[in-house]
Amino acid sequence: MNDTSEANLHLLDYWRVIRYRWPFLLIAFIIVTGAAGITCYFLPREYYASITVEVKPDDTTLKIFSNEFTTRGNTDIRMAPTQFKIIQSKEVLYPVIERLDLVNQWRTSEPLTMERTYQLLQKKMAKSREIRGTDMFEIGVFSTDPQEAAAIVNAIGQEYQNRRRLEQESHLRQGLAELESVVAKQKSDKDAAQAEMLRIRDEEGIIDLNPETIASAESPEREVLTRSEAEVSQMQSKVAELETQLAETEKLDPAVLLSAIRTLGIDDSNVARLQPLYQAAVSEEARLLSSGLGPNHPRVKALRAQNETVYKQLSTELEGVRSALSTRLKVAQSTYEALKEKLEGEREKFNAIRRKSVGYTGAKERYLTAKSLYEGTETRLATLTMQGRMAIYPARIWDRAEPPQYPARPNVLLYMGIAVGAGLLVGFGIIFFLEYIDTSVKTVEEVEEALKIPVLAVIPKRVRLLADSPEDSADSEAYRVLQTNIDLARKEKSASTFTFVSGGVGEGKSTTLNNLACTYALSGLRTLIVDADFRRATQHEILGSDRINGLIEVLDGTLSWKDAVRSTNIKNLSFLPAGRFIPGSRKPLQPETLKPLMEELKTEYDVVFFDSPPILGLSDASIVVSLADITMMVIQYRRFPRSMLARVQQAVNHAHGNLYGAVLNNVDVERDSGYQYYTQYYDYYGSSGDTSRRRKSGGKAKPEEETVAQGEY
Repeated sequence: MNDTSEANLHLLDYWRVIRYRWPFLLIAFIIVTGAAGITCYFLPREYYASITVEVKPDDTTLKIFSNEFTTRGNTDIRMAPTQFKIIQSKEVLYPVIERLDLVNQWRTSEPLTMERTYQLLQKKMAKSREIRGTDMFEIGVFSTDPQEAAAIVNAIGQEYQNRRRLEQESHLRQGLAELESVVAKQKSDKDAAQAEMLRIRDEEGIIDLNPETIASAESPEREVLTRSEAEVSQMQSKVAELETQLAETEKLDPAVLLSAIRTLGIDDSNVARLQPLYQAAVSEEARLLSSGLGPNHPRVKALRAQNETVYKQLSTELEGVRSALSTRLKVAQSTYEALKEKLEGEREKFNAIRRKSVGYTGAKERYLTAKSLYEGTETRLATLTMQGRMAIYPARIWDRAEPPQYPARPNVLLYMGIAVGAGLLVGFGIIFFLEYIDTSVKTVEEVEEALKIPVLAVIPKRVRLLADSPEDSADSEAYRVLQTNIDLARKEKSASTFTFVSGGVGEGKSTTLNNLACTYALSGLRTLIVDADFRRATQHEILGSDRINGLIEVLDGTLSWKDAVRSTNIKNLSFLPAGRFIPGSRKPLQPETLKPLMEELKTEYDVVFFDSPPILGLSDASIVVSLADITMMVIQYRRFPRSMLARVQQAVNHAHGNLYGAVLNNVDVERDSGYQYYTQYYDYYGSSGDTSRRRKSGGKAKPEEETVAQGEY
């Protein structure tokens, strides 16, 4: 919540600065936009003509040693900028200059060189604009003549297209020549490798059924050797299986062997027939015994005899199985040994053939490799030769330029829009810079923060003298507020002598004192104004009197104060003028003479106001401050720097004055909305003559009244 309020306060402060210094903003805006408008008016009108060029990659870059013919593929992202640099080169633009005779057309008082014409043409060319997602880009030219702009850009595009076509044709011819030499060399290498292969085959007597394939001469023998190795391996596995079966059958007794015979992978029809009978009889015997029959029961005995008979038959059959396994094992071992001997023979035969064909195999591989390279390169040569007979279009113009109807530069709307923004930016920069370097007093908070004293009243600009105003006027309200705040701040009610101080001349000190004295008098208090500013006395002018026979004569003892005091047209208000001052005379204001006078005046009047000169200029003000009960500082809005406030306060403190507070005078509430709430009381007053004129004129005083309102006193 607090942060939001603080942010709003800052925004209001910015708005107040703008409202107060808006003339600077307006002047800067008018100057910048006016300069921009004048510049746009005098700038030459240039027309823009453009063409669209499609650029294809260079397909003449050959990769001779690759397995197949390839190109660069997609266009490089740097291709368009590169080609535009080529378009701007002398190789392209010089022929254009010669074709259009630009050297003579652009001649001024002095003849142009080709180099200077080339530079001028480069400046007229716009930056290329690549069309996103395509292989096309735009070339443009500016010129004050629309016909010339179209002619130049079309000539540039045509010259670039011809250059690209001739360049690729040259590259293609050069590549074909290099490729033909490579084909001839590869053919020679292939023929030499073939001759070497045939020589070795004839000398070694090698029979090769596939001389043009990668298959070697020993391929049939290798196949025979592979089959023999497979047979030996298969028989070796069978022998191992039989050995395992025989060893397991010899270790187990018939009862255990009977249950494990299927697990060992042994199949016998008799065993398969007797095994279920034996198992059924054993199960039946166990069932009878569990049903309660004894072991000597006839049925049990009969069943046991049957089991023994079947068991003997199974034992006999199992012995036959062991014997058959032994026989099969011997046969398999014999076969395995025979196959091993055969394999050794095939291996010796294969090694002999292999040793014999090693040289031939290497020569054959070299021949086939050379043949493959030759055939591939020959195919690429034929393909490129056929492509070379076709038309080459590495660059194509799609949209030729036409003479434009309207100028493209200057873009008046864009320039003026930029000028408006720049004018506002410069204006804001100026007013905020002025605000930054302006150290004068602008707000109540600045006064209170700098001096640590309260601001008891804010006096608006153009407030008139209350001596000339009706008793109940809006202008008197600010001084009634000041009177109330002073009375509330007075610690001792006997403090009845007042003086107002300021740092310089023209801050409105005398006017503020006079209006406040009128306010006290109108409230029913006996009030006296004493003009102690001998050099610039103003109170007699405000009250419509003269200054002779005043305070100076009283202090000199030549006149009694009662004889010097004069009445005014305001009830309860009296006036003691400054008196006649002679420059260079003895200083009339002394503490020993002024203090008794103050004490005597306090007994006769309820409040006494002493008008003194600026405290920083003369010592008279310090004397008055040291003797007065209450001192008020008058500060004019946006006039003197804040550093002067500190010096004024320091001077009051050195004089041992009683500084009650400050009055911020001559505030321009019309331009600074932060103070408008101080003058809202104007709406509460009736339509008296002066006040109604103020409301009708928007709060402004008549011209003859502005002298006092500006705070000259």
